[in-house]
Amino acid sequence: MPHFQNTALRLPAASLLATSLLLSACGDPAPGEGVEQRPMHEPMPEIVSLDQALQTPVIPTVDLGTMHAAEIEKTLGAGPLCFFAYTAGSPPVLAVQNAENGTGRGVIKVHGKLVELQQDAAPDYHGMGEPIVLEAGGAQVKVTLAPETDIDGLDPGREYAADAIFTLEQGLKVGYRGWYRCRGSSS
Repeated sequence: MPHFQNTALRLPAASLLATSLLLSACGDPAPGEGVEQRPMHEPMPEIVSLDQALQTPVIPTVDLGTMHAAEIEKTLGAGPLCFFAYTAGSPPVLAVQNAENGTGRGVIKVHGKLVELQQDAAPDYHGMGEPIVLEAGGAQVKVTLAPETDIDGLDPGREYAADAIFTLEQGLKVGYRGWYRCRGSSS
């Protein structure tokens, strides 16, 4: 019987020792904890031609990249804009601005580089009965509102389901279902 009592006392003592060793390390900060560091930001992408943007990775893996407001403003400036995004809450992968002469300029991001696009018609909701087509030397992005959308009752600022088709003359054609919205005075 004394043998069992002795083992019974050793087990809680060993457990208590292990717990106290573990807890003594809790007072030390984790590596890097408490160090004031500013978050690293990637450099602002440069604006290049489509040929330059495509010179890096393989064509079959090309997708439109999401853009931040500063990247869009760098290319298109401020003003009324329309956007296509993969989801209602995600950043845009296409941004289009109305020019004063009624034509549109757009921007996409390919392999981390901004590529300017041109369009012959205004990109707001008024012309959405027909697809919006933007082009840049060898690339085309075509946006069409989803077939179930009531084109006669479009409201500026509201998002609508849309399809975008990104085509490269090198042989790539990719389609996306996403969201299209316009903001600004011309929408």
